[in-house]
Amino acid sequence: MTVTLASKAGRRGLPFEAVDCASKFAQVGFTRALDHELREHGIRCTNVCPGGVATDFALEEGRGRTQGALAGMMTADNVADVVLFVLTRPRATFASSRPRSAR
Repeated sequence: MTVTLASKAGRRGLPFEAVDCASKFAQVGFTRALDHELREHGIRCTNVCPGGVATDFALEEGRGRTQGALAGMMTADNVADVVLFVLTRPRATFASSRPRSAR
């Protein structure tokens, strides 16, 4: 099993994040293509695309966020829990979540 970490930027366009979105969309597409190519060999590939994660990167200059914005974000441990969940699903399991804007 291969798990890549992208972000919600890999599932929907975000204003002022064009370069990040482009790279994350590429990562998501690449991983999906690998999943199709490698499943017959018993290798699953999937993406985990969390929203905001409370890290120093989230507060990087130019992002317009204050320390208070971290309160509504996932922690790195939350993301690790999701990855562990994905890794422990049965081989035939497929899960997908649409971005909030598409719901």
